[in-house]
Amino acid sequence: MNSRQTIVVLDPFASVDRIEAILGKDAEHFEVVAAVTLPTSGDVFAVLLGPETPITGSEVANLTGLRIVSVSSTGFDHVPVHAVTAAGAWVSTAAGYCTDEVAEHALALILGGLRGVPALDASVRRGKWDVTLSRPKRIRGAVVGLVGFGRIAQAVAGLLRPLGVVVKAYDPWIPDDVFERFGVSRAQSIETALQNADAVSLHVPLIPETVHLIDSTRMAILRRGTFLVNVARGSLIDTDAVCDAIESGQLSGAALDVFQEEPLPMDARVRQIARVLLSPHGAWYSDEAEERLFTMATESILDVFHGRTPAGAVAAPAI
Repeated sequence: MNSRQTIVVLDPFASVDRIEAILGKDAEHFEVVAAVTLPTSGDVFAVLLGPETPITGSEVANLTGLRIVSVSSTGFDHVPVHAVTAAGAWVSTAAGYCTDEVAEHALALILGGLRGVPALDASVRRGKWDVTLSRPKRIRGAVVGLVGFGRIAQAVAGLLRPLGVVVKAYDPWIPDDVFERFGVSRAQSIETALQNADAVSLHVPLIPETVHLIDSTRMAILRRGTFLVNVARGSLIDTDAVCDAIESGQLSGAALDVFQEEPLPMDARVRQIARVLLSPHGAWYSDEAEERLFTMATESILDVFHGRTPAGAVAAPAI
């Protein structure tokens, strides 16, 4: 009789060998199984769930013995949290595994946008040679508005401030002393964070209240020629409204790493707009971040196995 606990891995980046290596001497207690969907039934101790593999409450209910869904990402909007906790299992994430990478990616996109890199690159490819085409801005003295001021946004501010950038941010949950520590002006509303900014970068989770947080109404508040950056979640913005704003000149351009539908469809309108920088949900990626990600996700599973609260816990068992 096999007494080992089953870990189902639903993340194409995470090989069985990698997870077993992280389990170390505890690997003998587990059977690690790579899959593309959850089993329709069976005794499963843990699910290591990738960020692009949604699961449903009914799928979770079919499993017996589930103790943890360990999400190999920071966000967990694709997890039926209530169903998981109702089944007596934890939900954990690997929050913080890629703070530096995402902050650095956002910095690169903000600087590229302020300097007009997308438009200049597109114009040269079309055979033009006009340095004034995109109206590049001086970085020192530029104003950047951050929507959200959690771990990653704080790291972005820490990178921007030494460059002489004026940073303001909106986040009702972060104490005043954190804003003061980073030399960031506290905006009292999202609208205030957007006003008079040369660039805006989004750093909030996707919850019902933040779907299409940036729509045509809020983009109308922006100073004409603002550059928009989104490395958080695709559904935070109304992409069609962003395209409209770029075509009208309200936005000078945008840099998008995340999309409502991923991979981005070939016929997506945003692909056709030259003043948009696109990347494939890759702000998180580096070799170091990938290793840290799966170490954190696996260690949360081991925490539960050994009777500890998982380090990355975001929801506890209801029973």
